[in-house]
Amino acid sequence: MNWYDQSQIVFGLIALKKIKHHSVLPKNLYPPFDTPVAYMHENPEWEIEDIHLKFQSNEWEIAMNAARSLNGTATTVNWARDLEKMRIMWETGAKLTKTGDKLQKGEDVEVLSIVSDLKMMSVADEIGLQLASEVDLTDVVALQKCGWKEIDETFGGIPASGPLVVYATTKTGKSFWISKLINEFLHYYPEKRATVFSLEMAYKRYLKRSFDMYPSLKEVSDRLLVTSRASNMKEVIAITSTEPTDLVVIDGIADAVMGEKSASKMDEAWSDVKRMGRMLEIPVVAVAQPNRASKFNSQEQFIGRYDIEWSGAAENAAEMMIALQYLGTNARIENKIFPVVEDSYYMINYFSRDSENIGAVILDKHVSSPEGRRLWESSAHGITKNGEIVPQLYKEGLYKAEGSNSSSRAKR
Repeated sequence: MNWYDQSQIVFGLIALKKIKHHSVLPKNLYPPFDTPVAYMHENPEWEIEDIHLKFQSNEWEIAMNAARSLNGTATTVNWARDLEKMRIMWETGAKLTKTGDKLQKGEDVEVLSIVSDLKMMSVADEIGLQLASEVDLTDVVALQKCGWKEIDETFGGIPASGPLVVYATTKTGKSFWISKLINEFLHYYPEKRATVFSLEMAYKRYLKRSFDMYPSLKEVSDRLLVTSRASNMKEVIAITSTEPTDLVVIDGIADAVMGEKSASKMDEAWSDVKRMGRMLEIPVVAVAQPNRASKFNSQEQFIGRYDIEWSGAAENAAEMMIALQYLGTNARIENKIFPVVEDSYYMINYFSRDSENIGAVILDKHVSSPEGRRLWESSAHGITKNGEIVPQLYKEGLYKAEGSNSSSRAKR
């Protein structure tokens, strides 16, 4: 059964009022059946006589006869889902036909766009309306452990499906933070894989720096995929679709937008990030810059929730947002929304859809890398429990001024 045949039957079932017209999107119907169904959406009190008068065609009676021939099978099929799948298959086939003609003529084609279309076709069975009684909720969780103790114990983990947005100023150590996260994730899950899109630097340099910083990352490098060859989010989605993975990192979301950056382009990029997390049902870590990178001085103020570049689009896409900051020995912080501990790293969770653990974790400066950078692995400032240092979550604005008990806990 092709798209036309299925559209004919579905229209016939709608006309006979065997299925609800609002359960089927007009765009999923092959012409001419899309037009009268669009009319039905706009005029929910329609009758079949209205359709005959407004859209004169013998197609409608033929469609109803085709639907009548189904007898009792009409109610046993998820017509809306199957029709959407058929539309995607037909449109993808049409694109492949055009692509084949271009290839035979020796013309260039957008290979990654084709891969993305094929991926959408492969998941078409999961697209559309689902009966709630048929949805398996056994393994559904909002957050999952990532293997990084400070994140798991204080923030509850990372989003199990969707974007974790990470932002910080240049030279804060964002890429090292990402390498640390991947290292912990792959060691914690020995059967899983991770994929990194290093869009701010060449992937070989990214790997060299990461291995120098975290030598144990080499032990799991057979489960780490890395590339710098993606110029936009459509290509990121297409590349990810070709290899199974359990964690995606996009290091440099702004570099996934071609040409001059604009609000509409960034809205689309962040929407694609969210779509990828939803489609693949895995964590997607997207790394961004502050929106005031040229003016922001990390030694004079804490980076804020809305300091991220294109904050509106980023927050709409995010399941969680973590800001990173390093305070040196000359910190002169005026907006003391968190305790000020010099020569320390901060992980600040400003937003989480599924966790109440909003606040800052303060990490010691620990070991220097070969380049002199600080590692993101250390014990954390906090309280002692059973002889171990456990991270202390500092709620924004809830600590007291220096000299109080709460402030002294943040001292070394």
